[in-house]
Amino acid sequence: LSQSLGLPGQRNHPRVEEAITEIITQAVNAGVPVGVTTGVGQEAAEALARGVQMFTVSAWSLLAGSIRAYLSALPDRDA
Repeated sequence: LSQSLGLPGQRNHPRVEEAITEIITQAVNAGVPVGVTTGVGQEAAEALARGVQMFTVSAWSLLAGSIRAYLSALPDRDA
């Protein structure tokens, strides 16, 4: 979608987010099941609240989040 809007790779650009919201709204209002790809649980929770019914997630996204959490729990090595 971002590519089609001339904003390749800019998933969080306001125009892309606006288009996603419009697509979800129209599909939900028409009774069409909606699915999205999410990177983190918060995105899935927000999409669920908007009426999305199906989710896909990359194993790499889950792994990256776990690694960030693991590393943030370690003491600062510069201290």
